[in-house]
Amino acid sequence: MARGDDPLVERTGLTAAERRLRGRIGGLTGWAQTPNRRARMRGPQAASPSEIAWHARKLGYDPDLLTDDQRMQAESARKLYFAELSAKSASTRKRRRQGGAA
Repeated sequence: MARGDDPLVERTGLTAAERRLRGRIGGLTGWAQTPNRRARMRGPQAASPSEIAWHARKLGYDPDLLTDDQRMQAESARKLYFAELSAKSASTRKRRRQGGAA
């Protein structure tokens, strides 16, 4: 996109830099008004694939009531998830190095 071809300028009246600044101000305002950061992040972190609980729920288990075998299965599912993610990333990097599209 050429420098002057930002379609959002016409719609919003704001340049990309102005939109970034407003977004930054909004984000910082939210954090400045958050007395308990840990509580604010508890939900998003629980919904993260880096957590065993996320994989337990995906497997159909209650993360708070996992047996040892279920926990091991969820841990294996987590390892599988990140191994597949790594393989996809390596494949994309290889394609880009060879001049192909991502």
